[in-house]
Amino acid sequence: MNNQTDSSPATKRDLKILKDELSVRIDSVEKKLGVRIEKLESGVETLAIQVAKHDANFSALRSELNEKFDMILQWFDTVSAQFSNYKTEKAAAEHTFLRHEKRLDEHDARLSKLEVKTG
Repeated sequence: MNNQTDSSPATKRDLKILKDELSVRIDSVEKKLGVRIEKLESGVETLAIQVAKHDANFSALRSELNEKFDMILQWFDTVSAQFSNYKTEKAAAEHTFLRHEKRLDEHDARLSKLEVKTG
């Protein structure tokens, strides 16, 4: 489109020049895009590696927490069983105490009767 007005028809030479210019521009854009895509792919690979590492870390942490939680539950079950045994023993001791208290009252009553008879 050398020295021609905008209304004049394009020649084959003009189209060839335009084609060559566009080819150069397209090649330049493709190279730039290629470099950007390579950078993005590299970044995605890095992120994928980091995600895999974090996933492994979280899995290990989850496993460790499950073990600790199981230990806590076992401890709680042990303490609960001990408390239950304590309650049973306490109830038995209270019953024994009440039985002994009743016998003491009975003995006191008999002693009082004997003292009255002898006294």
